[in-house]
Formats: sequence, C-alpha cells, structure tokens
Amino acid sequence: MKNLIILSLIAMFFGCAKHEIAEDLSFEEEILLVDYVEEVPEIVTQLKSQKKNKIEVTETMIDSINIVVENDSLQALSRNYVLQLSCVTDKSRLKKEQEKLKKSGYETNISSKKNSVGTMYHRLRLNGFYRSDEAKKIGDEIKQKFLNISDYLVLKVR
Repeated sequence: MKNLIILSLIAMFFGCAKHEIAEDLSFEEEILLVDYVEEVPEIVTQLKSQKKNKIEVTETMIDSINIVVENDSLQALSRNYVLQLSCVTDKSRLKKEQEKLKKSGYETNISSKKNSVGTMYHRLRLNGFYRSDEAKKIGDEIKQKFLNISDYLVLKVR
C-alpha cells in the first residue's frame, strides 16, 4: 500500500500515468477494507472472551501488586541522589581523603571532568544512590567525623 502511494506521488510529480495509478489505488483500498471488515466480528469475539479471563486474574492480583509497589518500587524510585564530598583540581589530595574514608567504612569513587574553560576537576563521591534525606544524614555524619570535609553536595541523578 505504501509503495503504491509513493509510486502515485512520483507519477504525479513527473506528470505521467496519473489516471492509471489513481484507479489502481482506489481498487486496492476497497479490497483491503472488505477483507478487514469480514475479519472484524471474529476478532472482536475472541477479544471479548480473552478480556473476561484477564479481568478475573487482574482483580485477584491487585492487592499483591499494590503491596509490592508500596514497599519496593517507591523506595527504589526515590533513591536517585548521590553524595559529593569534594571537588578539586588536585587528584592526589582526593586519593588521600578516599583512603581515610575507606578506613572508616565509607566506599567512595573519584570521577574527573573538564569544565568549559578546560580545567580538570576531580570529584569525590560516596558509592551508591540514596534518598535525599539519607544523603543529607550521611553527609552530616561525615562532616562531623572528618575535619577537612567542611561541606557536601546532595545531587539528583539525571
């Protein structure tokens, strides 16, 4: 069908065989519509019988689905924050800080990125994803334990 439409557009553009292609298109469309209309009652009957079965199954599963969504999915969806502890140009300084944090049980990672001017910045972040309130609580704990970490950022992951 698409091929015929494309052919008719090409023919109209070049001005040849306009009449013959238009007749062919209308004839094919009629055949397709007739074939489709004849199959519809049978398809509708099948869908109605399938729909009844699916509704019964769905009604019995709604309670368990709601429980799963409330307990797991909502918490997982809200864990879309990371905790950044430092961002500096001296990577060796971050390596030392990373070792101190590791000794206290905090797993971290260092990522690097150039800014628009071309200066390379290294970021020290806690591993994992957190809810906003969790990240703030952990950030406050780290700030109290480590004197050289005076502030932190809670960043939403895009």
